[in-house]
Amino acid sequence: MALSDDLPDTAQELRSVKGLKIEPLTKQAAVLLEHGRPHETLQGLLQRLENNMSKNQMAERLGISKATLYEWLKE
Repeated sequence: MALSDDLPDTAQELRSVKGLKIEPLTKQAAVLLEHGRPHETLQGLLQRLENNMSKNQMAERLGISKATLYEWLKE
C-alpha cells in the first residue's frame, strides 16, 4: 500500500480508510476517538458535554464510571 499525500489529518478520519485499523492506547484516547470531534481535546469534549448533560449522563454516554469522569475533569 502506497501512502497518499492526501491522507486524513485526524484519527477519526483515518478510521474510514479501508484496510487501516486504529487502536487507541488508553481509555481516554478510546473515548476521544469515539466521541470527540476532529481536532478536539479530551478536555474540550468533556466541556462540550458538560454544557448539555449532567455528570451521570456524561458518564453513561462515554461508557465510564462517575469516579473516572471526575478524575478526568480534574486534569
